[in-house]
Amino acid sequence: MIFLVLTITAVVSAETIIATKSNFTKPIDLSYNLDEDTPGWFPDNHYARIKIIAGNSIPPDNAWYAENTFEAPEHIGTHLDAPYHFNKKGRKVADIPLETLFHVEGIHVDVTNEVHGEPKFVLDEHHLRRWTETYGKIESKSVLLINFGWANRYWNRSAYMGYNENSRNFPGISIPAARWIVENPNIVGVGVDTPSVDVGHSNTFDVHRILTGANVYLLENVALNNTYLPARGFQLVVMPMKLTHGTGAPTRIIASPYCIGGAGLAKVSKFAIFVMFVASLLKAHVR
Repeated sequence: MIFLVLTITAVVSAETIIATKSNFTKPIDLSYNLDEDTPGWFPDNHYARIKIIAGNSIPPDNAWYAENTFEAPEHIGTHLDAPYHFNKKGRKVADIPLETLFHVEGIHVDVTNEVHGEPKFVLDEHHLRRWTETYGKIESKSVLLINFGWANRYWNRSAYMGYNENSRNFPGISIPAARWIVENPNIVGVGVDTPSVDVGHSNTFDVHRILTGANVYLLENVALNNTYLPARGFQLVVMPMKLTHGTGAPTRIIASPYCIGGAGLAKVSKFAIFVMFVASLLKAHVR
């Protein structure tokens, strides 16, 4: 009976991964375009093109030439927070190991249906425990993507930041949840579809401090709207600008199913077929 329960659990997980193969077949860009409309943490904290060259200016035939000079804070748009951002001894952007950025497993924790647009919602430890009970342990280098359903507000700065008279208001991660995350050394990064991993009204940034204190990098303003991502069974490529002294950097994040550029999904699918075969035998035996 115990084996039957374990087998059924494995089948559920395997079916989740197989669903990935049918519904998620192409790479997905989880980053926003960076331009003059990108919302910044402060109203004057923005991207700007300070010099624009565009025209037919190359001799002898006046060939086309274009070049922009821009300025922007490190922490704008879809970006990475390096551990050094809140950890004096933490890694800067250029020091983050490549193996924690390239082809890491994506873990999608979707709490959209619980948030219901409530800016005071907090992701707690029990949400993460429930995820692992449903989808299995996190046993490979992984990045958690927390989906609060907040990304559809991104281009409306007031709604996204949740301004009121005294503070910002948007969902975030609780201190117990942050401590749960750092207990698992396989979790190398945490991403959110909000401006910060901390709740909007925080002025102590405890979650930043806990996560970066364990050299976990953070991804903020992740574009999780209008995308299909399964709970797991996909990989991420995280591409921050390689700033030598960077406390953070604008970042491109690409999600893709394991079958793109690798045989990981095929191997899992074979296992899934085997497990379901065993389950069918057990089911017949029970009858």
